[in-house]
Amino acid sequence: MSEIDNTVKQLVDETEIRRVVDGIDLATDAKDWELCRSYFTDEILAEFTLLAGGEPARMPADDLVSAWKTNLYPEKLSHHMRTNHRISLEGDRAEVFTTGYALNTLKRDTGSDL
Repeated sequence: MSEIDNTVKQLVDETEIRRVVDGIDLATDAKDWELCRSYFTDEILAEFTLLAGGEPARMPADDLVSAWKTNLYPEKLSHHMRTNHRISLEGDRAEVFTTGYALNTLKRDTGSDL
């Protein structure tokens, strides 16, 4: 494969990976848990240390999606977005590091929905 072909393949792969990452957030905000789960392999490496501390850990994807479903119950509105995707490709493996933002709101009588 030529250098141009390799570059095009890398750009296509990176675009597809961004589509998956964005799809996870869109499915989560739509509370489409089946679609959300479909983006993952059975076991994942989750890294939420900036959010919750601890260490990165391998876990069943079902556990992660179940936790999101519990936390983002139907009455809670959410908007997730990611930026600054750093994508590393090696053969058929990819690793993505992104910066995320989540806004969650609940309709309340207190005057503040945040």
